Amino acid sequence: MASQAVYHALKAPSDPPRVGGPSKIQIATAAWDDKSLYMPNKGEVIAEWVLTKLLKDKANPPAQNPVLDLRFWTLLSQIVADQTKAAKHWLLPQLNRVPIAPILASFLELLSAVEAELCVPLATAVSKSLSSIWPLAVHKISAESLLECFGTLLVVKQKLPEPNRALEQIGDSIISSLRVSVSNSSNKKKLSSLFIQNHMRAWIISSLNHASSGFQESMHAAGTEILFNVDTLRQVHDEEHPLFSALQSIPSDLVHPCLSGIFTSFVHSTRKHRNALFGQSSGNTAAATTEQVRSACFSFFDSCQGLLNVINPTILTWKARVDLLTVIGDENLFSTSQLDGQMSLQGVVPLVLTVLGSDCSGDNAEPASLAVQCLSKLMHIDHDLILKDVPRILPELLRIPDAFPSMFSFLELLLDYHLKTRTIHTHIETLFEALVIHPQKVHFSDFHHQYRCGSSSALLHLINLERLGSCTRKFLTPGQTRQTVAFILETLQVCWNEISASTDAENSSLALTFCFSARLASVVLTALPLHVLPDTTLQEVNDSINEFRSAFLPRTLTKVLKIIRKNATDSWASQVIAAAILRLQYALETPYTEKLWTKVQAASEDDHLLPELNLELFRMLLKWSAVDEPVRTGDSIDRLLGFLETNSNSKTSWSGASCSLTFGSRGKEESVLAILHMLIDRWLPIIDAIATPAQMQRLIKIIFSANIAANTSQAEGVNATLLLLNALSSAQFWELPNLRTAILTFVDEATSILADPHSKPTADTRATVLSTYQLLLMFPIEFMSRTVRTELVRRAVNADVLYSPLADTQNLHSAVTVISNLSRYLNHLIHGNSSSQVPQDYTNVTLSLVGLHFAALLRSSEQGSVEATVDVLRSCLPSDILNSASESRVLVRLVDTLTKGFSPQSFSKEIQDEISNLELRLASALVSHIGDMGALFASEELMNLWVHALLLRRWLKVDAAFAILAEELHWTSDSDRLQQLGLILATYVSFAHLISPDDSRDSHVGQARLDQLFSQTCNALSASEFCHVVDLTRECLSDTAHPAHYMPYLVHLAALLLSEHPAGTLKHTQSFLTSCLNMFTDRSEFSNGLLPLRLEVLRLLRQQCSDSPASLRTQDIGCIWSLLSKFLAKSRTHDETTSTAVSHEITTIVGALIRLRRDLVALTLPNLGLVLQQLIATIRRPRPQLGAKQTAMVTDTLPRWVNSVYPVGLEEAKALARLLETLITKTTIRSHSSTDGQRAESLARPFSKHAAYVIKAYIDAMNDPLCILPAELRKELRPGLFALCSMLNDHNRDAMMVSALDAGGKTIMKSLWAEYEKQKYVGKG
Repeated sequence: MASQAVYHALKAPSDPPRVGGPSKIQIATAAWDDKSLYMPNKGEVIAEWVLTKLLKDKANPPAQNPVLDLRFWTLLSQIVADQTKAAKHWLLPQLNRVPIAPILASFLELLSAVEAELCVPLATAVSKSLSSIWPLAVHKISAESLLECFGTLLVVKQKLPEPNRALEQIGDSIISSLRVSVSNSSNKKKLSSLFIQNHMRAWIISSLNHASSGFQESMHAAGTEILFNVDTLRQVHDEEHPLFSALQSIPSDLVHPCLSGIFTSFVHSTRKHRNALFGQSSGNTAAATTEQVRSACFSFFDSCQGLLNVINPTILTWKARVDLLTVIGDENLFSTSQLDGQMSLQGVVPLVLTVLGSDCSGDNAEPASLAVQCLSKLMHIDHDLILKDVPRILPELLRIPDAFPSMFSFLELLLDYHLKTRTIHTHIETLFEALVIHPQKVHFSDFHHQYRCGSSSALLHLINLERLGSCTRKFLTPGQTRQTVAFILETLQVCWNEISASTDAENSSLALTFCFSARLASVVLTALPLHVLPDTTLQEVNDSINEFRSAFLPRTLTKVLKIIRKNATDSWASQVIAAAILRLQYALETPYTEKLWTKVQAASEDDHLLPELNLELFRMLLKWSAVDEPVRTGDSIDRLLGFLETNSNSKTSWSGASCSLTFGSRGKEESVLAILHMLIDRWLPIIDAIATPAQMQRLIKIIFSANIAANTSQAEGVNATLLLLNALSSAQFWELPNLRTAILTFVDEATSILADPHSKPTADTRATVLSTYQLLLMFPIEFMSRTVRTELVRRAVNADVLYSPLADTQNLHSAVTVISNLSRYLNHLIHGNSSSQVPQDYTNVTLSLVGLHFAALLRSSEQGSVEATVDVLRSCLPSDILNSASESRVLVRLVDTLTKGFSPQSFSKEIQDEISNLELRLASALVSHIGDMGALFASEELMNLWVHALLLRRWLKVDAAFAILAEELHWTSDSDRLQQLGLILATYVSFAHLISPDDSRDSHVGQARLDQLFSQTCNALSASEFCHVVDLTRECLSDTAHPAHYMPYLVHLAALLLSEHPAGTLKHTQSFLTSCLNMFTDRSEFSNGLLPLRLEVLRLLRQQCSDSPASLRTQDIGCIWSLLSKFLAKSRTHDETTSTAVSHEITTIVGALIRLRRDLVALTLPNLGLVLQQLIATIRRPRPQLGAKQTAMVTDTLPRWVNSVYPVGLEEAKALARLLETLITKTTIRSHSSTDGQRAESLARPFSKHAAYVIKAYIDAMNDPLCILPAELRKELRPGLFALCSMLNDHNRDAMMVSALDAGGKTIMKSLWAEYEKQKYVGKG
């Protein structure tokens, strides 16, 4: 198509230009893609047509709108992105003629109508086009147009919640341009009004998630800059402000969550522009400006409060109120000079009291919790805001039965305030006043319910009372103590006097007041700081308390018990008073009297009492039992046990609150749990001392009546099973002698049916036996003597036979013969699991027992008893084993036990033959099935048997095969001996690899046996034959074609040759050692390859340096230092875990060289110093919470065998310290030269010139800002550092301080030297 035709087609009035022909966009795209088409200003013409088309048709329906056509945007992006900046000189004038803002607004408005799969590609194309167009066009776009685009963006983000990166890029361009335009606008008020009128709702919705991503945050920030700029902030933001008028028209569930964010933005903007807003006059000081900022903020806060004052406040309303108060506290907006602000904040308190005064249970619990959070926030802002309302707040907290964490926080803040002001006595008095129950203000018609609510409220909760008691003990002054005691005693006495003189209508409210006050009094009176009182005050306080507990409380209790005795069923108020008095007596340790005991014991015999009162009566009787007569004590314990036996129910649970122990059978069952909890937690030693054996038996039966298998993880509160588990896990429970005897008696009686193997089992005895053995699983093993354990195991074997699910009840008497010895019981286990109906749990337990008993049988056979083992081995492979899945699993377990824990050489010849016979019979049984591969692979049991048959064969044959090969060497002709030696060498390496797949005991035993056989063979070789073996080994080590997994065994073979060489081969072994060291040093795989290979290299070095130091020569020591330095070199790659074995091997090697070959080390002291410096560097650890790049900076300086996740530990530091101490230890040299007259010397003097560099390595590790050396690690390293310090003279130390250390290093060195001087012995004592 010619260029003129393209031009006329694009200008044609209809689309497509010709009926049935291509559309204009197709023509334009084809023209642009046709590189051979010459058309003057082709890009300009097509781009102008695209932009004009987008602008004119932006109002078309979505299906016909080019704004939603991907082809237009793709073509436009290709045009504007394909040309250079100079070639696009036409674009700016074109954008001046065709505004882009309406097009973009139309696109954003219609984007939600696009199908989901096309939304992202379309947005991507638009974003790509705008990346070139927007920077040129934005300067001509007005702020109002940008605001309209921003509003449309808010709406589209609301409709398209799915992440769309391209749309966010478009939005970022709009938002950044809008923020610049607003800041430069001369009419910011107009923009703010337009935003409030048209886009406020959409912005509020987007602000609900403003913290979810950076794009949401930028949208929120753009809105706040429009709302709160210098021009808009000059206007007072009261309730008539357009902003709040608009917020009132938006649903509260949208507005309330955003208020705190809007308020925070207002505060920050006001502070940012405070000088422009309030600093115009010259008389304004900084303090005055701050006060004006605070005043403006509180005006905004009042307007927000107006939005929250709705008829039916929701949880969101209270959360918003809490968040607003949080902002005030965090931004420090309140000052005592702000009277308006003080009134605003105090206006929150009546709203809180209204919520707390309503029903706070169920769905109303969370608003109540948030209301108390408001009080805490007010306390944080200023305590004086609510102090005058505390007497109104605390009684409302007494009504709420659920103690929320917010209540504890509020009470703790209130207590902290009184601690700081030293007015703890005032707080105590306020608490007592809050506990007064006024009948006319009671919101519940049921006083029982109010009693439970108050007892479990935050005021009387254990957490609050413990804090109060602790603070009373620490902060109550002597003067306040006397005043507080007088107030408490007078309060209780006045309350009792009112109860005595009251009518029945008032009795319940006064009873509640007395109970609550007594509970609080027991905490305060027992926490008095009597030890700090002067003698006169102490005597006065003690006299008052003694008179109260010795006279008032017993007299009051006597009167109450008399009232209860007359009418026990209708005297609830009197009974809760009696329970409160008993609790107070227990806390104050009321002295024992004959009269009081008689009355309390008589009351405990009444079966119609309130269970809560029963609990307190028994508690008091137990407290007095230690000083009472044994006869009456026994009666009390009998009464206690009878109550427990009568009302016990193992399925009941108790909330843990004594106030829940109400009348009825449920209350009595819960009181049993309460009494048991009390006994186990506190009174078992007393019971153990005074109870008779029969009473102890009854108690144990009650405690052990719980179902130990019950699921306690989902149970709420306290239940019998939880109490039993707590008792069994208590050390005190097992240390009581009489209790232990009773437990053993109980176990013996419960399992006595099993003592007679001919007894007939029943369902009841089976349940008893099973529950008893479930209990025994929880017993500590040290609790029972060996005799008792043996008897219980014997009875357990009986139970397994008698109660087996497969046992034939008609032939039980013949079945019990299997328990006569271990082998017969093991046969019973092997063959008693063959039914397909046996539960899987039963099968698993049986297999565990098979493995356990078979291992015990094998250990006994190692001592010489073989008959039982042979019997089991002969019977464990029945003829139909391939048809029995259970018996095949038993055989697999036997093979596993045999091969993993034992070696063939540990058994006698008879047992070895029997095991070989078992392997042959198993192989014969499998031969017929191996041919049918389909059936073999389809059967998991057959596959498993095949694997274990091969395992058993390998376990039996490896050592024997090598031993045969070694023995054949003696019968080999001289011409074939060298070839046989090569075969032995290859066989050793192959077998070593075969029997060492893991780190099990069996692999170590097999390797040791193989090494022993090879060593015997080497010792019998001639010198020439040994040299041939050495040359073969050297050749194998130098051959790089060998697989890597064989190399560790070749190095191990080299170590054996060096240690087990025949006589007359010293020079050959020395030459071989030098060759090995050269190879290890030259090839990196020996120092940086597989971990097993590295460990074998170090073990070879350790063996030579420790066991054969005399064989080392001068030419070897350099290679050793070079090799050790490579092991300690920096590495970018690291093992999965730190190999501490490498650290110990290196320290052992260096220590052996220092001790035994000082003559060689003295020639290479700089190398020794370098290795010691590298060793110290390995103990460094990166600091926690470093970034990835900083962590890499540290780990890249560590050796490969050190993983920073598992740093070097204390044992390695201790070994390094011992190595450093070796430097100053005097030893003699071990060499082949004459040692006559040799003196013991150390390296202290020669190494003194190098010690400073080692110390500096430690200081550098300490001074590294990215590293840390824990205190316990430095403590272990300290002896070695002191040894280094002892080598330094003052001159060397001062030289190092001046030239080698910075400020931090000098500080560390001074500290180290001070510690060294402190411990150094100076010869004066």
